[in-house]
Amino acid sequence: MLLLLTLLLVLTTHYSFCNIEGLTALPGSGLSDQARMLKYNATEQQLNEEGRKRWALRAAMSAGASKLPFESAGPLGEQQMWCGGPDAYKVWSALPEVQAAWHVKTHGASAKMVYTRAPAGDLRPLYKTLAQKYRMLIYSGDGDGCVPHVGTEEWTAALGFPVTQEWRPWLADAFASGYNSSATAIGVGYVVQFGGDSKDFRFATVMGSGHEVPTFKPIPSFAMIKRFQDQKPL
Repeated sequence: MLLLLTLLLVLTTHYSFCNIEGLTALPGSGLSDQARMLKYNATEQQLNEEGRKRWALRAAMSAGASKLPFESAGPLGEQQMWCGGPDAYKVWSALPEVQAAWHVKTHGASAKMVYTRAPAGDLRPLYKTLAQKYRMLIYSGDGDGCVPHVGTEEWTAALGFPVTQEWRPWLADAFASGYNSSATAIGVGYVVQFGGDSKDFRFATVMGSGHEVPTFKPIPSFAMIKRFQDQKPL
């Protein structure tokens, strides 16, 4: 049991597996941004500046080198997790045209969010209200040690909507999903569909994924979200 708890702690806190050594004095480079805010009082501005520095350094050294010689990467998620992704996001999301497309309040490169920890309330009544007004897909990685999928399966079912399509596997392109298989499509997760007075309420899992599903399993994630967006079954 102790070994399992230790493993879950490692999986849920150290998921930024890429680091450029010596670039910044901010501690905890292997932790998530939220964890660094809580543990080391790092600010969003400091973390964004750090990410942009790393991205600029990668861009400057990209010619003739596929990977920086002093960039370290951990083994977990290595297949479908690329160094520099979170840093690229910090550059991309600060672009004015991106913020305009998102229809969010525009802000400069130095954001001022303060991440704090507070007791979590019961959001199930809110989710039920939203599901009655809007189409909704809730999804989980079945390897997520931070928010286990069995808990999400339980609360989505507990909202009280009748099941219209029973729990079943859903498929994605086998080759594009990274599976060495002779089949053209392969099961990459499970899905259940709810009806009643919900608009279009589904819960799906993605096999082998951790907490940040599109990061760990980008191909199945894209297929799942695209099908939902196009109002097609998974």
